[in-house]
Amino acid sequence: MDSEGIRAVLVADPDVGAGNVLPTLLALGADPAGPGAAFDTPVDGHPAGHRLTLGELGERVAARAAWWHAHGIGRGDPVAVYVSGSADCLLTFLALTWLGAVPALMDRSLAGDVAAGFLRRLRPVALMTDPGHRALLAGHDLGGVDRHVEAADTGTADPADAPAHHRHHADDPVAVTHSPSTARTPAAVVHTHAGLFAATRVLRLAAPPVPGDERTLSALPAAHADCVQALNTALCLRGETLFLSAPHDGPAVVAAIGRWRPGRVLGTAATWAQLARTDLAAHDLDSVALWSGSGGPAPESHIRRLVAHGSREAPTPDGPRRIPGSAFEDGFGSAEMGHSAFHITHTPTTGRYGRCVGVPHGFAEVALLDLATGREVPAGEVGHLGLRAPTLSPGHWNDSGATYRGRQGGFHISGDLMYQDEAGFYYHVGRAADAVPLGGGKWLYPAVAEERILAACPEVHDCVVVADRVGGEVVTDVLLALHTGADRRADRTGAVHAALEPAAAATLRKVVVMDEADVTADFSGEARKSQVRERHRARTAGSGTGAVEDAPVPLPAERLAVGFAGEGEGEGEMTWGMWEIWGAMCRQESALPIGGRAPLEADRTLADIADELRYLMVRFPAMRTRLRFDATGRPRQQLFASGEVTLEVYDAAPDGDADEAAAAVEAHYRRTAFDYAKDWPIRMAVVRQNGRPAWLVTILHHLVTDGRGGAIMLRDVASRETAPVQGMQQLEQARWQRSPAGQRQSRRTLRFFENILRTVPARQLPGPTDPRTPRHWLGEFRSTALAAALPGIAARTGAGTPAVLMALFALGLHRATGISPVVVRPVVSNRFRSALSDVVCPVSQSGMCSLDVEGATLAEVVERAERATVSAWKHAYYQPEDLDALIALLSRERGEDIVIGTYFNDRTTHALAPDTARQPAPGELAEELRAALEETVFTWTGRQDTSSERFFVYADDAPDGALALDIRIDTHYVSPAQAEAFARCMEAAAVEAALGAAAGTPSGAGVPPERASR
Repeated sequence: MDSEGIRAVLVADPDVGAGNVLPTLLALGADPAGPGAAFDTPVDGHPAGHRLTLGELGERVAARAAWWHAHGIGRGDPVAVYVSGSADCLLTFLALTWLGAVPALMDRSLAGDVAAGFLRRLRPVALMTDPGHRALLAGHDLGGVDRHVEAADTGTADPADAPAHHRHHADDPVAVTHSPSTARTPAAVVHTHAGLFAATRVLRLAAPPVPGDERTLSALPAAHADCVQALNTALCLRGETLFLSAPHDGPAVVAAIGRWRPGRVLGTAATWAQLARTDLAAHDLDSVALWSGSGGPAPESHIRRLVAHGSREAPTPDGPRRIPGSAFEDGFGSAEMGHSAFHITHTPTTGRYGRCVGVPHGFAEVALLDLATGREVPAGEVGHLGLRAPTLSPGHWNDSGATYRGRQGGFHISGDLMYQDEAGFYYHVGRAADAVPLGGGKWLYPAVAEERILAACPEVHDCVVVADRVGGEVVTDVLLALHTGADRRADRTGAVHAALEPAAAATLRKVVVMDEADVTADFSGEARKSQVRERHRARTAGSGTGAVEDAPVPLPAERLAVGFAGEGEGEGEMTWGMWEIWGAMCRQESALPIGGRAPLEADRTLADIADELRYLMVRFPAMRTRLRFDATGRPRQQLFASGEVTLEVYDAAPDGDADEAAAAVEAHYRRTAFDYAKDWPIRMAVVRQNGRPAWLVTILHHLVTDGRGGAIMLRDVASRETAPVQGMQQLEQARWQRSPAGQRQSRRTLRFFENILRTVPARQLPGPTDPRTPRHWLGEFRSTALAAALPGIAARTGAGTPAVLMALFALGLHRATGISPVVVRPVVSNRFRSALSDVVCPVSQSGMCSLDVEGATLAEVVERAERATVSAWKHAYYQPEDLDALIALLSRERGEDIVIGTYFNDRTTHALAPDTARQPAPGELAEELRAALEETVFTWTGRQDTSSERFFVYADDAPDGALALDIRIDTHYVSPAQAEAFARCMEAAAVEAALGAAAGTPSGAGVPPERASR
């Protein structure tokens, strides 16, 4: 049968699909000496670049099918494939589908821990790796994979031993691929025999030829569904295709173009980004007529650079002629969509950009939906992409929940946002999960912002927009990758600001020039951007401390190496407590350093201080823990058994102030950013004067422990405790938290949070009534009256002092701002959980409670606070990342940004129980409180640009018996006057209640008579 007859059969025969193209061609009599495929790695003795004929390709696939068959693999068996080479990946796909097995193709760039998570979800019967990827998986839990196969072994069988080819049904699974490899475990996406061939049949076999089809270069990731379709398309069209193994290596791609001379180049947005930073004029690209994009749309600046090169046939008055300049075929697709559902073609003379993805293919039914109503949005309005198409994946392997969550009204909901213009063209504005509400109906779409910056700044070849909520407000950092020769020192803030839409421009915090190492990662578009964002967040965490940047840096006189060796080592996920404090460190751009300085006893020596440092490192695993960042920037904890830590020694002037010298060292330690991957979490120094150790300075970053853990550490250091450490240590905690029991605990807590978040106003604080510069203010309120009032209120209400303080907090905020209900995130130590009671590591997490105080008596508010605080303590042990995802989901559903920016950390020791507390006579108490009120002091202690939460209050016992409130505000949400009014209203409510004046009267909004701040 000739090629035209074969093509007609392939179009018409419904039994032909993605799982049987190769054997169908051989059965139909296709020329075995005709083109098969070429790879950039050796194949079973054939050198790299060898053009396998169709017969040779069939033989190499049959050998692998025979090998897998001999090792027990057959119909329906999932087999994971985690390799570097395109040949190993694609030949194994063909071999396993020969048997009716289901190859699960894993991207070569997946980090080892992410790949392990994917394998646990997949539960394959076998895993094939090469040596490099086997090493990446070493030490990880793979979920009990029975067989681990070396890729090189699979081509060694006799092709004649291959069984008859499996007969596929249209709905049979023929491959599993995965969603982009961001920080979380990617979804395992199933593709069927018919679905993975549907677009090839309609667009390539039943349609006119595409320019360049006779010779193609694939720079698609081999493990992607698009690459599988490219292989089958090439076989069907009998064209020659070279499949690259490292598709996002720009120099390698242009070099391959020069060698292979393709008419068509296939790639992803990451391919084009890498080519955009390459000097294309220095290479011969004249053979290229068409660049074909896969996945997300490419930026205008990248497309214009590509179409300026190459040549294409075009109609002229004298007939078709080859003219300078190529074409670029763009669209939009995803793993779940199976194939791009849209198409648009750009040339040097076209101008429809701005993330336009064109119009839908004929096989695709597209709707842009309002998910709240299920209705389509009108033209010009952004909606969620819904798709019906024969190419769609039927769902996710071993995750029916994810499958059904992605469907609504018969449509697949892709998670992407688009709008349609009046001419019928569609524009992709980004992922719904990335969209950031700015208020007033305005949104920040990072992908759109990046497109606008690239179009406006020709010296920039790539950029990443990083939007975060800092202190509850959206701030945006823009990371720029510059072309070679561009001035890295130039200030581009003005150009970037002008490129952005006004609402997005208002969020701009800083513009940063990226290191080239950040833009060369072997990732496809969405995962590559996510990787860069997470690396930036990791690097900026801890960089801001509010200290004076140009303060003099002390120089140590000595650095003593202190060796240590403790018990335990290993690597694992961070614990929930670590994630909680890490999130705060990232939001506030601070290591949140703890510790300080203290004078030393006269008999202390350097040797015994070194011993103390060694004791800390040996006894507490948290002190021997660093972070390891995976390829996406996601941190993991790594415990070391041994190492060396430095004790620094500084000399104070003989006649100087040693305390001042110690203060300078402390300030230096606090403002110097930690490298969490390389530094130990402690900095310790001795300040000597006249040869004698005079002061000790100790600073730790907050990932080591929380306040209660710090007290345990000090207790053990003082006694030099030698008994084994108690409780569940960090690595063990992380394992339990990932267990079924741990996940149930987290889900219970998230359901509790969801019930609150669905019912409370999204806006919880007044807003910008008096914004200041510097923006973030720190204050201290010291009240003996507040401390003295607590026992009487507890006695009258029968409640414990934690509930009384929470009630007074809510009343104070209500009176100062009028807010009700007051939704607060109380910091809960979680040490009432027996396994965590005595551990030195962060276990505190923020709970959540909602207190309706409008019109309620103080007794009623205390009663509500007692119930609410008990529930908050019970539900404060959870995965913080999942709470972030829940809040983002609910924000999208409500169309407004939900931020609970009010925190309360009660660090008091709590008063005696009411029946044993001293109860002065009413007259005596009144006199005591009146006198105490005269001693109340409110002072603003600091102003800084370094970020803080919107409203965070710490309550502490002061040494003089007062209650001290450390108040930290973002003046864009709480004004300085409101913060002071809150503290004084809290005190006034306590005094009124203690004297019996307000225990039974409604709480009202109002500020007590003002007293001067000091």
